[in-house]
Amino acid sequence: MKNNLEIQEIIGGLRKAFQFHGLPWRPYQYDVLSDGSLKLPLPSDKRAYVICRTVISRPTVEKYRLLLATELKDGAEIVFAATSFTQPFIDSYHEKNIHFYSLNGACRITLPSIITYIVKIQTGSQRQSRNNGGTPFVGKGAMLPRLFFNQPQRIWTLGELANVAAMTKPYASIIVHRMMDNDYVRQEGNGYLLVNPEKMLDDWMAVYRFNRYVRRQMFAASFETLSHGLHIVAKSLKDQNVHFGFMGASGAYLRAPYMESRTVMAYVEQIPDNLSGLFPVESDGNVILYIPQNTGFFFGGKEVDGLPVVSDVQLYLDLKRMPGRNADQADYLRDSLLNWSKQHA
Repeated sequence: MKNNLEIQEIIGGLRKAFQFHGLPWRPYQYDVLSDGSLKLPLPSDKRAYVICRTVISRPTVEKYRLLLATELKDGAEIVFAATSFTQPFIDSYHEKNIHFYSLNGACRITLPSIITYIVKIQTGSQRQSRNNGGTPFVGKGAMLPRLFFNQPQRIWTLGELANVAAMTKPYASIIVHRMMDNDYVRQEGNGYLLVNPEKMLDDWMAVYRFNRYVRRQMFAASFETLSHGLHIVAKSLKDQNVHFGFMGASGAYLRAPYMESRTVMAYVEQIPDNLSGLFPVESDGNVILYIPQNTGFFFGGKEVDGLPVVSDVQLYLDLKRMPGRNADQADYLRDSLLNWSKQHA
């Protein structure tokens, strides 16, 4: 009986996590396997198997990887849900179709067509402080840190935050209180003020994952300099009425030049079939277009010489998680444009 109650709590926690992020949770559609695990249908017509145990060890993970090898090869997903995991245990599995959820907060879920990242959502039976309730930097909630960074001196009311971020007041209140619990913002009268941008950016970077994009496509284009390439790509996208913003080293080159990349990178809302001067390739392209997780990735962008660039915060986060010398470019950009202590010295 005790194990059954614990299983129900784990399933309930996963359900709350899905619902919190606006995901469908219709248990009557789920198949229950003979061992009690759930079979979860995905919008993409693929299937996700939710293996729910109070304790899940490495042999258990390997057992189900073997049992479901055929399904995994066909694109199925496995979500291992338990009372607790350690983050190193989760990080030891790099496969895209292996996911983890736990009540103790160590999670990694990257289900295609559903969500990029799910963090721990507090359940009513867990008497924990709000500090352990999750991070404000994932999903729709990440829009609020973007608002504060975009206007760091502004005192925001809850209604203003909810309205601009296109979320409900109760949801905005949850995110704001997480930010207050972490000392990023404080209450000022009827509003909220950013007081620790350095810490907020550091904490965001600690949980940020660059692979939060829905799709990417490489192209080959003919250009001699990065500046030339940026203008070719911009014209091609504008001709197709595509909303875009240069990101990574491309955007940093326009905002705080430190080095000149040979690759043009941009976030786009869509990738048209035909882009003038750009030719789709499977690998080694010198133009890469990414469709991000949501439109928040474009928020706070600027124009430099008529070329749109994502926000400095977005540039920094992506650059820190990209390979190569991009981390050096990120540090230079932060020192030049995101050094709040220098700005107020």
